[in-house]
Amino acid sequence: MLMYRMIWLVLVCIVLMSCSSFSDHLNQIKSDAASDRIEGIYWLSMNMKSPTTQKLLIEAFRKDESEIVRSLAARLIVLENNPDYVPLLVLGLHDSSPLVRMEVVQGLGSLQAKTTLPDLSNLLLNDSDIFVRLKVLKSIQYMNATESIPSLIDALGDPEPAVRFYALLLLEQFTQEKPGIDKQSWKKWYEKKSTTSNPSQS
Repeated sequence: MLMYRMIWLVLVCIVLMSCSSFSDHLNQIKSDAASDRIEGIYWLSMNMKSPTTQKLLIEAFRKDESEIVRSLAARLIVLENNPDYVPLLVLGLHDSSPLVRMEVVQGLGSLQAKTTLPDLSNLLLNDSDIFVRLKVLKSIQYMNATESIPSLIDALGDPEPAVRFYALLLLEQFTQEKPGIDKQSWKKWYEKKSTTSNPSQS
């Protein structure tokens, strides 16, 4: 009987400690310090799966003033491995911070979210940050997105050599062809291939 009482007391202590930890970390999310909010969001996401914590995570991703908090929230959302979150993540492609945009791009690649390829292609050709554009190329490679070939060809006109080089590598990998190293050569190849594949257009 004494043993059962001891076990019961231990369980009660565990529950009380958990409640205390939940309350403490919930308060951290409301802190003015980004470091506290990071710790709170991470702990709650890892230890307390519930609609409430998911709501807090989404709010942090969409509204927190710290780019680091928003970036962490994006990563934690991706870790849920839930395709229903893809539309939410797409919103992050327009975040003002390159750090957040990179995290979202990587997450969409990890989720194999090919429905977002038009959005990723737009980012590849228009984002002002070279590291975001390189991350898009990495996600295109990870998804083996051969349907992105036209965008990869356009990326050969990128002002940054690193982006042009990576785009060229992917084009050669996807097509097993080497018509040249410049955008014009690849455009001619693609037009010729499209005409050959669709004789009715010739």
